[in-house]
Amino acid sequence: MMEQWKDGLRLPNIPPFQYSIIPTGFMTGRIEIDQERCKGCGLCTIVCPKTLIRIGEEINRQGYFYVVWEANGECTGCTLCGETCPDVAIQVWRESKER
Repeated sequence: MMEQWKDGLRLPNIPPFQYSIIPTGFMTGRIEIDQERCKGCGLCTIVCPKTLIRIGEEINRQGYFYVVWEANGECTGCTLCGETCPDVAIQVWRESKER
C-alpha cells in the first residue's frame, strides 16, 4: 500500500465517502420534500451520505428547480438533509428493520 503525503502529513489511503458514519442495516428512512418550499439551494444534495437527493428538472410555483429523492431503499434516515435545509422543506421518517 502506497502512502500519500500532503503538507508533510501522511494521509490514509481510503477513498472519500467509502465509509459512512451512519450504521446501516438497522433502520430504513424515507423523506418527504415540500416542493413549494424548496428553493433548490442543493445543501441537502451535498450532505446526503448515500447521494440519494439531486436537483430535479421541474420548476415549482416560485420558479425554483426543487430537489427530488431517489427512493431505492438505501436511505438510512440519518436526518442530515432535514437538519441542513434552510427552508425546512424536508421531513425525514424512520422505520426500524427486523434483525
